[in-house]
Amino acid sequence: MWKYLVFWMRNSSNVPFQIDFVNLKVVDRKVARRTVVQENPLVPLRVYKPLDQVAGNTSQKNVFLLDQFTFTDDKVLLVEMFEKNGGRHQVLRIQNVDLVSAKPIQDIHLRIK
Repeated sequence: MWKYLVFWMRNSSNVPFQIDFVNLKVVDRKVARRTVVQENPLVPLRVYKPLDQVAGNTSQKNVFLLDQFTFTDDKVLLVEMFEKNGGRHQVLRIQNVDLVSAKPIQDIHLRIK
């Protein structure tokens, strides 16, 4: 069974956001001092469109196909987007409650090249 994660990215600045790479991983929600951080990277099986850039004052939608995964309430799904040659770093923290309350997609119409 697979999981589809649909991301909608909006760039409200005039400068294009050129994406270097995207990290998806399950990490601990809270990290106490002097403890080992547990990270489980998730590798997308497929991506709908290559993530190159989000032009200025536009939005873009993309879909990641992931193998089925679960995580407990003390962990979060961390999505990080890094900009090429820049300092903008976007982080999205998705909690278990958000995934449990997500709606299943019955029909998804994608043209995969």
